[in-house]
Amino acid sequence: NVAVLDPVRAGRALTAVINVHLFNDRPDLSREFRARIAAEAAVQQCLYVTGETDYILIVTAADMQEYQALAARLFSGDDNIRRYTTSIAQAA
Repeated sequence: NVAVLDPVRAGRALTAVINVHLFNDRPDLSREFRARIAAEAAVQQCLYVTGETDYILIVTAADMQEYQALAARLFSGDDNIRRYTTSIAQAA
């Protein structure tokens, strides 16, 4: 089954694409990060990719304040995260 929801009507108007760059993507060093991602309902997709970025996350939030709180939960205090960049997306 698939449900396609209107993000605005669902209260999740903001969609963000986050590129996460780690210092080291060894499984033992990224285990806690992956656990935080899996536990976070706002994360709609998590892709482990090759190239310059290690992970691409698709997340939703009600607004920028909620996104900033989400980013703090996911990335703050993790010494293995080199940096992350965010693009706010809007459906075309």
